[in-house]
Formats: sequence, C-alpha cells, structure tokens
Amino acid sequence: MEYIERKAVINSITKIISKSDMPEDWSKGMIAAMSTLYRIPAADVRPVVTCTDCKYNEREVTDLLGNNAIQCITGLTHRHDWFCADGKKREES
Repeated sequence: MEYIERKAVINSITKIISKSDMPEDWSKGMIAAMSTLYRIPAADVRPVVTCTDCKYNEREVTDLLGNNAIQCITGLTHRHDWFCADGKKREES
C-alpha cells in the first residue's frame, strides 16, 4: 500500500490545469476530481519503529541461524528491521 500527501496531488493537478490548453470541460472535470480528493478520508497511519530504534531493545544477540539480531524485553529475538505494534522510539541522548 502506498500513501501520498493529498496537498501534493492537488498542487500537481492545479499546475497541469493552469499550464495547459485543455478544453474547458476537461478542466472542469479535473477541478471536480480535486474536490473529490478532499472528501476521501485520510488513512490512519503512524510511524513504524524498527527494533533497532526501539526503547525496548535490550541487547544484540545471535539468532539460531547465526545472524545478528535484537532481543527485546519480551525475551523474543527479532531481526533489526522487525517492528511491532508496541514499539516506541528510543530517546536520543
């Protein structure tokens, strides 16, 4: 799934309309499309915190396959790029 910034799309469409010699009906259609974009609900997303940056990252370990991994406070071992719903960004010191 991809997420885009609504304002960036609207700005791009506006530039296309203002710089073109499109028929008036086509321009009206594009304006209607922009109006529709404003009414589409935004996705409810939040930043992902990987295990490498997580405050629950306890220590570096070697997993059963000999790869570098991270052990979190749950005792589970994860890859560095793994993430979970409970991940919180570690405070920078």
